[in-house]
Amino acid sequence: MGLDMYLYKSTKTRFKNRKKFYAAMDSHWDKWRSFFENLPRKDNGWEIDRDNLTDQNKKDMDQCHREEDEIKTKLNYNGKEEEYHYWRKFNALHGYIVREFADGIDECQTIEIGNKDGVNKILDALKTTLKQVEDGEKDIEKLKMPPTSGFFFGSTDLDDWFKDKLKEAIPVFEKLASDLEDNEIVYYQASW
Repeated sequence: MGLDMYLYKSTKTRFKNRKKFYAAMDSHWDKWRSFFENLPRKDNGWEIDRDNLTDQNKKDMDQCHREEDEIKTKLNYNGKEEEYHYWRKFNALHGYIVREFADGIDECQTIEIGNKDGVNKILDALKTTLKQVEDGEKDIEKLKMPPTSGFFFGSTDLDDWFKDKLKEAIPVFEKLASDLEDNEIVYYQASW
């Protein structure tokens, strides 16, 4: 368990298709949620007990999967993205992105960073925070990108590990800013 963080770069068209796909899938799963919640489970409580499904259960499951495949085909989206970068428990970056790009709402949702302006905003915050810490700032509240606490988010200490995370992220965002084309967009998603 912990804070897993994913940064993606995609074309604007593919990102729009992704948003449409997940909106359609949310609607699809709203329709099927109660069905799946009421299927027989194995002793572990979460795995579906396929040996005890009724013929109607099997028929309904097939229908659900067919509808999901139709959504993927219609929207020409396979639900898979190529990640640009991955971090684990870099809670300061996570907190900053949630505050600055998601109005403080943290629900493991897709967060649109946007174009080079968004990338450069993060890059500036990383560099500013690194300078603050290297200059001896000890007050977390004064940092541009302070550590953020959360369930299994890792340490909130201003230690060498924190500085190393900042130093490792800066070249990632510098490269991203230089690689980003006009027809591309950056987005972020975390899970824990």
